[in-house]
Amino acid sequence: MCSSDLKQEKNMMTAPVVKIIDSSVVDGPGNRAVIFLQGCNYNCKYCHNPETIEPAGGQKGLQQLTADEVAERLGRNLPFIRGLTISGGECMLHEEFVYEVCTEAKRRYGQDFSCLLDSNGSIPYDKVLPVIDGVLLDVKAVDESAHRALTGAPAGPALSQAAALAKVGKLIEIRTVVLGETGEAEACVRETARKISAAAGKEALEKIAYKLIKYRPKGVRKEYLRELKVPSGPELERLAALARDCGFGSVIVV
Repeated sequence: MCSSDLKQEKNMMTAPVVKIIDSSVVDGPGNRAVIFLQGCNYNCKYCHNPETIEPAGGQKGLQQLTADEVAERLGRNLPFIRGLTISGGECMLHEEFVYEVCTEAKRRYGQDFSCLLDSNGSIPYDKVLPVIDGVLLDVKAVDESAHRALTGAPAGPALSQAAALAKVGKLIEIRTVVLGETGEAEACVRETARKISAAAGKEALEKIAYKLIKYRPKGVRKEYLRELKVPSGPELERLAALARDCGFGSVIVV
């Protein structure tokens, strides 16, 4: 197969797109477009978008789009956006597509067009690392049994990816959903700081934001509502103070 045929084949690659938000200020720095891809390898009890978990989906509005089609859509919002964030589900289940979208976006709009991922850290980023500017990484729990109970998946990969990304300067933000029992969230803050410091030095923490997300029951599947509790304001502020003491550059409570 010649190189032109290969390029055409890649440009025709599709992925299931749940929706595209043309402008967001909460999915990374600045004003950015956000692409949500279908399918997730976690089954988080507090998921606000459980319809995105199944690979096949089935909800209204799901589209199979090519990387070119996504890149073309982004161009409509210039110069009002500074980049895009690719989310899910879990975007790295479509790593080839993610690679093509980011490559095409930078080809069209320049290397300064920022490409970020919002991801759970379960899949290594080696393939996409050359074409992304960073990752907004979920750390949901650090205790193995707690993580499996919450997500159905092992805890180790996210912390390993946090360390690896920090080492190459591509860890933008850590995100933890805080439940009413805040002990596990505290462990997330402490252990993530320790892992990053060990891999990249304490100074690396100053370049990383920590976002503490208050659990909210809206959109959560009804079978989990009884066991999940909303944290108090003082508990959230205590966790924020801890994250600052651990050395994170900025701490955001939402």
